[in-house]
Amino acid sequence: MTPLSYLLTESSLQFHFYADDTQIYLSFSSTDSNVALEKLTSILDQVYSWTSWFCANRLVVNPSKAEYLLIGTTQQRSKITNSSIFFKNVPLTPTDSARNLGVIFDSKLDFTSHISSICRFSFYHIRQLRQIRHSLDRNSAIVLANALVHSKLDYCNALLNGLPNTSIVRLQHVQNSLARVVCNTTKFRSHTLTLLKSLHWLPIPERIQFKIASLTFKVIHFGKPSYLAELITSYQPSRNLRSSGTNLLCVPDIRSEIGRRSFSYSAPKYGILCHQILGHVHVLALSRVSLKLISSHLRSACTDLLALDNGLALFWTRFLFSFCFCRCVLVV
Repeated sequence: MTPLSYLLTESSLQFHFYADDTQIYLSFSSTDSNVALEKLTSILDQVYSWTSWFCANRLVVNPSKAEYLLIGTTQQRSKITNSSIFFKNVPLTPTDSARNLGVIFDSKLDFTSHISSICRFSFYHIRQLRQIRHSLDRNSAIVLANALVHSKLDYCNALLNGLPNTSIVRLQHVQNSLARVVCNTTKFRSHTLTLLKSLHWLPIPERIQFKIASLTFKVIHFGKPSYLAELITSYQPSRNLRSSGTNLLCVPDIRSEIGRRSFSYSAPKYGILCHQILGHVHVLALSRVSLKLISSHLRSACTDLLALDNGLALFWTRFLFSFCFCRCVLVV
């Protein structure tokens, strides 16, 4: 354990170490802001006191490059009278946004800057792809679209869960434009949903839901990643019920809109859907089965899902059959 990690562990602060970056997290209420910020200032001064150890390991502490982001609702942040902290006598004021592993976080957690960055990056590559589309066949265009644009749309998209439709629709416009370029058509000649269906592309809202559902399935059955497994709690009824052994999760009592976007609140909702769907897929993929048997199993699964959440009906019924068929063909 390094001196820096020992210091942060003793201070009861959450932290992450990267190659050339260290992130410190501190949660506090608006009424305790003064005490919490003074504690953070004290910890930063102690970090700077290890300058000799940093120099011996060819590292340097640069307070001028430190960023300080204060996250909370507008009402919560307005109650903080003095939000400044000090790092070796260098005053740090809250920034509007900060980049973390390629994702731009802002003080409201509405990811407006991040979505703008994705749209700007994606439309640039879409314009470039449109210029060479006549020289590509359909399969090559799909490969380039997935590598250049869809990889950006899918990266950490679970963080966008629960955002208002006005934010998600901006990303949907990007995917619609990408589909028209790949299919070599215009928005006046073909409907976007028809293009997405022909390309077997999930719309943006369903891609977000699928990412959360797949993460929940991995957490339930494999316990990985561990930092997500710590956020969920399995449902254990007090007596033997039909729901026993069905991998249900407890839904935490969260009232705020930001809190309901968290993984701990979203996982129980999408976990049951993913468990039923992937359970059918897993059973079918282990043995040689006919297409008729596949269709009957999937129709049964979709019927159960429709009763649980009508909002996901379009997603499962439109794209599930092709996904499961590919899984079975690979095994057979």
